[in-house]
Amino acid sequence: MLPFLRHVNDEQRFGNEPTYSMPLTIEDLAAAIDRQRHEDFEAQVQEVERQQQEIERLHAELNEKK
Repeated sequence: MLPFLRHVNDEQRFGNEPTYSMPLTIEDLAAAIDRQRHEDFEAQVQEVERQQQEIERLHAELNEKK
């Protein structure tokens, strides 16, 4: 028997048979891409801040040795 196709908002009424959701809309895909880019940007900002703190620590350590 072929699996039953269902929309993502449908309630499952057929037990534990494998089901498949409808493909995302263009708006859903765009929102997912935007969300991923935002998360990537936030991760990059945190990494830059971490590196900046490390540079400041190394500068302070270097100035102490002078």
